[in-house]
Amino acid sequence: MSADCPTTTEPDESSPPLVSVVIPTRGRAGLLAQCLASILGQTVRDIEVIVVVDGPDPATIEFLSNLDDDRLRHVAHPESLGVSNARNSGIEVATGRWVAFCDDDDVWAPTKLAAQLAALSEAPDARWAIAGAIRFDPDRGMAVYPEPPNAEVIAGALPHRNPVPGGCSGVIADRELVVELGGFDPRLSTIADRDLWIRLNWSSPVAVAAEPLVGYRDHGGAMTRRLRHLERELDVLREKYRNQLALDDRPFPSDVFYVWAYRRTFRSGDWRGGLDLFARSPQFRSVLVRWLWVQGRHRVRVMRGTAEAVQPPHRPITVSEFAWLEPIVEPSANTDGAALTDDGESPELDGAVADIARTA
Repeated sequence: MSADCPTTTEPDESSPPLVSVVIPTRGRAGLLAQCLASILGQTVRDIEVIVVVDGPDPATIEFLSNLDDDRLRHVAHPESLGVSNARNSGIEVATGRWVAFCDDDDVWAPTKLAAQLAALSEAPDARWAIAGAIRFDPDRGMAVYPEPPNAEVIAGALPHRNPVPGGCSGVIADRELVVELGGFDPRLSTIADRDLWIRLNWSSPVAVAAEPLVGYRDHGGAMTRRLRHLERELDVLREKYRNQLALDDRPFPSDVFYVWAYRRTFRSGDWRGGLDLFARSPQFRSVLVRWLWVQGRHRVRVMRGTAEAVQPPHRPITVSEFAWLEPIVEPSANTDGAALTDDGESPELDGAVADIARTA
């Protein structure tokens, strides 16, 4: 999992923390500030937060250096090595019993870690845990909460689909187990989390904190480009687990990828790009028949009032229900980073430093 010559701030020499939190970032200090405020404000105080700056980013380094919290340190890559290598760099220097991951544009509820640790204590054989996630789509201006699946559903779904909500931001795992499994695969980025969840799932039961604890930004920009990249990564995953998949006759995700791609790009407004991906599927006819059959069955169940049997319910969310969601729901928060003034200063980041200090 080694990265080339990163620079690292030194950890506290006191006893190791209970949880290490790893956050990869680059060029999005404004979003990172919101993320850090939610993590340093956790009710579980015995944590260390490791921010991995993946490539040259003086503004983010300066921002982190101005934060006065001895639980926070950073690793700086001289050149960008990709998100998987960034997470692996954080894992390498982590010292906690547990390691949790969060993307720099997501936020946590104050009780996120506490709820997951409680779920793990109630499932002593489990060495990793998930949490419910509220998905916010800034393009559509709405937030929804799909009920998280139970442990049995997760165990049965992987590797054929990824039922874990919240991307990387919703998982906490035994650090030693993550290291033993090799961390994140550097060949992957979009589905690097799914790949690690597959290996965790085959190594340990999972615990579930079945409440909304993660605020997850669902970006829709450049959807076609992202889906073409995902198409290539699914091929890597298929080859990686070829032997295991040969023992199971269920379709692998790439077999139904094009249907999902069409739905995804159509929702983001790029229906032509999604249709192109769908039409290029080598399983176009069989997938189309399968999709039409599923849609027909769903319509029948809707008419019968049993549509909840098809998929978990997704209910709309209002900010008043979950005040901790405000950082990602406010329109001003949905940018890639804080804007710099002509003299190179960032008033947004100056305010964020003060906000984080109050939270911590």
